Amino acid sequence: MCKFKWKIISILIMVVAMAVVLSLVWWFVLRSDSSGSSAKSWILDWEETFNGTALNASRWTPGTSPLPWITLLDSTVAAGNVEVRNDSVYLMGRYSSGSYTSARLTSLLNVTAQKIIFRILAPKNYGTEVYLALAPMAVDCPKCLSILVMDSYGDTKSVVFGSVSYGSKNNISTITESTFVEGLANSFVEYGAEVTGDSVTLTINGKSFLAAAKNSSVDQQEYWKFGSTGLNIDMGLIVGREYSSRYNYSSGNAPDSTTEFPASIQIASVRVYSIR
Repeated sequence: MCKFKWKIISILIMVVAMAVVLSLVWWFVLRSDSSGSSAKSWILDWEETFNGTALNASRWTPGTSPLPWITLLDSTVAAGNVEVRNDSVYLMGRYSSGSYTSARLTSLLNVTAQKIIFRILAPKNYGTEVYLALAPMAVDCPKCLSILVMDSYGDTKSVVFGSVSYGSKNNISTITESTFVEGLANSFVEYGAEVTGDSVTLTINGKSFLAAAKNSSVDQQEYWKFGSTGLNIDMGLIVGREYSSRYNYSSGNAPDSTTEFPASIQIASVRVYSIR
């Protein structure tokens, strides 16, 4: 009887030991898989929430002129139209004494991370344009990729436009472009860009609305890059019409009696991630 009991105990011990071994093997397999590229995750590098009453001067600078290839036809850019309040930064469009002024805000740091999320409130407002862009900072890369994360004009109030392009003045090649209806709203929206060495994906509230991938063409092999210093964040609100020498066309509408002033875009946060 005693021997029988010891056999039972021995069998139970062996079963438990085998279960422990199998558990350890399974744990190592899962750990190995999680360290692979397919399980890499986005890690927050930095976040700007615009607390206080002034910009972080080491990171942001208000613009006094539009993008280099843009000529504003109805307004000028005023640094005073960038305001920090209510844990947000506001880009304002104003009308005073017969003149319109616009706003622009750019980053001073090198954004080399691969994912950027903007949380903004941009009500529809005829006669204004709102844009979020990523462009090379380096002068050594005039033909590198430029990414229009979102752009919306007053003449298409419910449509958000995005694009990925490269090239120099009057010689632009657009890899892909897309529109998203009802992108602007009277509530906060998150616009994002995920950038890798081979692809760009634009998102609205986490859902993709544009995807571009590098192909084997000579042009894309040469221009699918971002310069030695990474990307520049460029955000703006433009009042009225503009002319783009880069794309050789005019866009937008002049404000009318329905345009609300001061116009504004509220940016609650900018989050920058890298993948690890």
